[in-house]
Amino acid sequence: LNKVPPIVFIMEFNINDFENVQVNIKDFINFVMPSNKPSIKELTKILYPDVDVFNTKYLYDVLYDMEDNYRTVYITKKNGKKREINVPEKWLDDIQKRIYKYILCDIPVSDCAAAYVKGRSIQNATKEHTGQPILVKLDIKSFFESIDFDSVKDVFVSLGFDKYQAITLANFCCYKGRLPQGTST
Repeated sequence: LNKVPPIVFIMEFNINDFENVQVNIKDFINFVMPSNKPSIKELTKILYPDVDVFNTKYLYDVLYDMEDNYRTVYITKKNGKKREINVPEKWLDDIQKRIYKYILCDIPVSDCAAAYVKGRSIQNATKEHTGQPILVKLDIKSFFESIDFDSVKDVFVSLGFDKYQAITLANFCCYKGRLPQGTST
């Protein structure tokens, strides 16, 4: 009962209109986000500019099985505690790398940021503070897990994607309703 669905839909409807109706999730997704919807086709052109003809069904097939598209591994931190890493399977990793390459990597980042920025490191971040009498090191507990689906979706909306594109992109980036640690996005 507490399990977060792998795909999140935002809809409003009167439940009385749907009495005694059983809906297959694939049929439901095709109804809400049909593969012939222009916004989804535009999204595939953004993620796959190197492919002349792309079957959007591939993206939906990955979305249908999001629970099966990750494997969980644990690494031991310096303090001996375990850190959970959710590693995407090859096909999802490819989509996430394309989201990063064609959408996320060009977003401007603060000059103060050092983590997860190409060409920057912890050495860059500490250089300014060398010789100071006090240096405070902070770590945000469960940082990635604190970023929820809606926050990820809102990033894509702020970049100009329509609601359907943003929901689709957020579903590719999130696992169990959160941004997982261990992915390229």
